[in-house]
Amino acid sequence: MEFGLHLPHVGPFAAREVVLGMARAADAAGVDSLWVSDHVVVPRDYASRYPYAPSGKMPVPEDAPFLEAVATLLAVSGVTERARLGTSVLVLPQRQPVLVAKQWATLDVLSGGRTIFGVGVGWLAEESAALGVPFARRGSRCEEALRLIEKCWAEDSVTFTGEHFRVERLACEPKPLQKPRPPIWIGGHTPAAFRRVARFGDAWHGNGTAELCSSGMAAIRAEAEKSGRDPATISLTIRDGKLLDVSTREARERTVERLLPYVELGATHFVFLSLSQPEAIADVVETLNRDVKPALE
Repeated sequence: MEFGLHLPHVGPFAAREVVLGMARAADAAGVDSLWVSDHVVVPRDYASRYPYAPSGKMPVPEDAPFLEAVATLLAVSGVTERARLGTSVLVLPQRQPVLVAKQWATLDVLSGGRTIFGVGVGWLAEESAALGVPFARRGSRCEEALRLIEKCWAEDSVTFTGEHFRVERLACEPKPLQKPRPPIWIGGHTPAAFRRVARFGDAWHGNGTAELCSSGMAAIRAEAEKSGRDPATISLTIRDGKLLDVSTREARERTVERLLPYVELGATHFVFLSLSQPEAIADVVETLNRDVKPALE
């Protein structure tokens, strides 16, 4: 059982002293992982529907500061020593995969092999348009990008011909420190996403109700069996949708009660959102490790 914290790189706390201060304190206190989300731009008055809120809108304003995901993790890698560093999740279809392969390998090398490559296809059509990337067939782009990135991480001379990307005899160095590659966690709650997890993922990075996660894991296991893959090789990880509160005994008991259904499904890693400031985050991590983790285990 592992616990991670989402860094405050979005919104009013997206400042150097807060983001790096929280990362440094949480790492020293023994957090298992540190996470960022991904939007390059958020067009004003977007019509695309955010799938994780009834309002269809993200819970932050369009003009809120949103520090870029990979750059933030590179900064965090320099002030931490042990916590894994991950994206929850990188919108892969709107990024150039050879560049992503180089950026992520760089992050893995400079962090000492601590990265978790979390990816998804995204939902914000207007953002893709602003970046000059087609939104249609983003699932196909994502899967092709994953294949190309894995080749860049593994092969000395990379040649790839696909529908969306084509390269010939590239050297893409250095390779990530982790072998055979950094873990790949895949998000999404559609049948196509479940097939993607079964084909490419070491874990499904899910969220939503326990019932939704149960049906999602059942679909992923069925897809894995169809492709001849052992379903047991695919983990369930959860991005918790509630603001973390472990400030009192009652709050800790509520947190344990809320998380237990996911543990019963086999969840191995939880990513939490906390609004605690850097000077208080060590207490939060220590409370999670002392009181919440043993109760779930």
